[in-house]
Amino acid sequence: MPSRVLYPPTIDSYLPAFQAGPASKCRVYFSLSKFNSISDFSSIHVSVVKQNSGINVVNTKDDVASSRYRATGIILNVKPSTVEGKDNLYYFDILNSDLMSKDNNIGTGYEGWIPGWIYKIQIRLSQKDYSPADGGQAAWINSNSFYFSEWSTVCVTKAIGRMDLIVPPLDFDSTDENNPTSEEKVKTLYISTLDFFGKIISEDTSEVLYQYRLKIYDINDDKLLEDSGDIFASQYQDTNEFRYIGKYEFKNGTRYKLAFSYITNNGFSFTYKTNFEISLVQIDQIDCYAITVDNDIEGILKGLTSKELEEEEGRIGIKLNSINTNPYSGNICIRRASSKDQFKEWVDIKIITVREQIVNNLPLFYDYTIESGVWYKYGVQSINKRGERGILNQSSPLMRNFEYSYLLGENNQQLKLMFNNTMGNYKIQLMESKNETIGGIYPIITRNSALKYKIFPINGLISFWMDENNLFCNKKVIYGNQEIADLYKQTFNPKYSTDGEHQHNEIYTEDTPGWDNHEVSPKYIVSGQTLAQDQYDYIYERDFRQLVLDFLHDGKPKLFKSPTEGNVIVRLTDINCTPNQSLDRMIYEFSSTGNELAENNYNNYLKYKFLVPGTWSSEYSVYETKLGQLQMTFTPDINIFNEIYKKYDSRGENLGGYTKTLRGIHHIKITIEDKPLRVRNSAGELVVGNNFRISGVPNVVTIYDPRGIYEFDNRLTYTKNDELYLLSCAEYEEETDLIKKQKKLIPVKATIDFLYDLQSEVYEAKQIQTRQVKLVIGQIFNEYRNKSQEDGVSIYTDIFRKYFIDWDDSFRKLNSISSIEIEANPYTVFLIQDSSEIKPEQHEINDTGNLKLYELNNIQEIRYLGVRDKNTGEIDYTQPANVLVNYICLIEKGTYKVEGE
Repeated sequence: MPSRVLYPPTIDSYLPAFQAGPASKCRVYFSLSKFNSISDFSSIHVSVVKQNSGINVVNTKDDVASSRYRATGIILNVKPSTVEGKDNLYYFDILNSDLMSKDNNIGTGYEGWIPGWIYKIQIRLSQKDYSPADGGQAAWINSNSFYFSEWSTVCVTKAIGRMDLIVPPLDFDSTDENNPTSEEKVKTLYISTLDFFGKIISEDTSEVLYQYRLKIYDINDDKLLEDSGDIFASQYQDTNEFRYIGKYEFKNGTRYKLAFSYITNNGFSFTYKTNFEISLVQIDQIDCYAITVDNDIEGILKGLTSKELEEEEGRIGIKLNSINTNPYSGNICIRRASSKDQFKEWVDIKIITVREQIVNNLPLFYDYTIESGVWYKYGVQSINKRGERGILNQSSPLMRNFEYSYLLGENNQQLKLMFNNTMGNYKIQLMESKNETIGGIYPIITRNSALKYKIFPINGLISFWMDENNLFCNKKVIYGNQEIADLYKQTFNPKYSTDGEHQHNEIYTEDTPGWDNHEVSPKYIVSGQTLAQDQYDYIYERDFRQLVLDFLHDGKPKLFKSPTEGNVIVRLTDINCTPNQSLDRMIYEFSSTGNELAENNYNNYLKYKFLVPGTWSSEYSVYETKLGQLQMTFTPDINIFNEIYKKYDSRGENLGGYTKTLRGIHHIKITIEDKPLRVRNSAGELVVGNNFRISGVPNVVTIYDPRGIYEFDNRLTYTKNDELYLLSCAEYEEETDLIKKQKKLIPVKATIDFLYDLQSEVYEAKQIQTRQVKLVIGQIFNEYRNKSQEDGVSIYTDIFRKYFIDWDDSFRKLNSISSIEIEANPYTVFLIQDSSEIKPEQHEINDTGNLKLYELNNIQEIRYLGVRDKNTGEIDYTQPANVLVNYICLIEKGTYKVEGE
């Protein structure tokens, strides 16, 4: 019977995942009942079973040297340790050797923790330690059960395979055994802003990146310079990818320390640390600056914007300016820093991808997310195809003091609260309670939560005059409908005809704005000329008001900006409208309650789309369609499309700093200059004409055109992979029309006219600098479910994706798989193909649960098909299966030659 003194220990129901390996161990934490202390027991008993089968996986061989006895399937004499600084928290380790080895038949062929397996762990306390002198372990357990506590609740954990980290900007790759990982080694980085990106490589495809965090410190005093906060990985298409654009501008010659930590979906955590030094000597610096009205010495912005207009509209205008007037191709990033943190953090405001454009011709850009009374600096930097950022060209500090209050929505839609904007109260909402006691004079006031947000009224008068500069909407937005415009033309202009004639009359002329392009419906041109009452547009007033009400009621967050309250992210509630009766309800006033929704910071500006900076591009191509011509004499072995590509395609070649890539050929016309030949058609009849073979069609007979011109379907576009042959024919005797014999191949002279799509881009050669092939023993575990009855689902694709990386400066890919071992339930069926087989062959798991295929000739496909019913012999294609694949493969990896090295 159990001890009357010891109570079961308390253990978490879930432990973070850990990496399985020869030296791996699982650390388990527990606490004691309040009626026990660590002096009440001597050791711990541990039970470990596989979750999905309930099989005990403890190694039944004793480890006498470590006093760990396991013959009964329970690990005895485990000694706990105290967690420093934590009251009533203890831990112990389950070693790799504590689990079944390959000599114990559980059908795995592996020792210790198995990647992909989920384990259940239970523990109990013991007042006595086992000794071999006490006899057999089973008898000892039975006779000493009085000294044991009850078993704890179940704790679940998962053993995972190897987790690798690749960070190209820091030249770190944990898959490379020669890659330095020491924190003391200082890397030299040629960057001014850290664009931190990379990938987690997991052997177990079900173990994916959940969240990550990056911190940068000053290496001299450990001062924290930047903290990304917790970032969730689900924002990327591949959840194992991560990216963070740094906000700190590095200083030349300064050393920093970086700590990058990540957590997977099952709680596995890892921290990568490195030191680096900044060198700005080899960094690009774009010849471009941010011009505002504050530093516009040459008057570039005259007539475009002014400080008075920007303070009236609550924005800052930025114009890119360069002394270089040649066309530019690349990414230009506009960044911003503020006095709120002493210009410490720089954030992206706008990323512009320029393709063969003059920088000075780029349009004026407005920043609407500024705050009244705050100093700002703007900077411009380049971003190359690899995402590396150049030196930041900074402006002097500038400020705007707003004249009105504003509500900013998504994508820079801003409503100016120009009329009757008042604020009667301003409240900080807290959750507090007041208790008055019988014997006390004063009440007891407690604050029950961390709740703290602002509540204040937001109101104003609605009129289209509040939007003089059309920042909220314009008539083109409301009335730019072609169909409505045509209907109103016919309604208000009887002389307008449906055949498109424009006739002059009292209301319209051909010079009337919006007549031809219908930017504004003629209804509202008419209303302004003939239907106006006291020169006021009731129709536009009504429609503008409706758009404002839709904006207020859309339920989306708004950025409230004012010179007195600053910037506050709010959600509007209690929205009401009151018509002005004295103006015949033409004008409404609205009132609402603004509830602070989130912290006023850059990340929330991005989240709620007040700011959409965009992304940098690795492709600056310019596309154009050109007229091409090819004149030559053709024989049956000449592919016309190949000849066109030879003439116009120069991919990979440097032509004045650019490379030209032919993307498609269409609108093809062939003019035969020689006399047409007699050919035999599909019916076996001799006809006058020429034969073509196009894109795999063996014999296309084109009947003789007296002009000798043949035109192809203009809807079709052909590429380099397509074929077009102009076939020569045998000679014939004219008097008999019978084939005498084929004397020779007759060449045909022709002219090919066509249109071709050409891509021009900045030339950047991608040459391989180093290459090596490495033998790797790998493993992949996943649950597979057939999606196509005949084809199955590809396991080979998962293995390929596991190793495939193609960065701008390095690459890695699967070269070949030479042997595999598959563990799955008996009767599971797979399709496996190597290079010696024409098609995949079926392979079935036998009663051992293992399928071993060694020394194959380059495995090209592994597919899960289904599970065979042992009674009927039919394959159930719908049944999923857990599959563990061990394999030996060759991995090819290397680096591309980087310009300047």
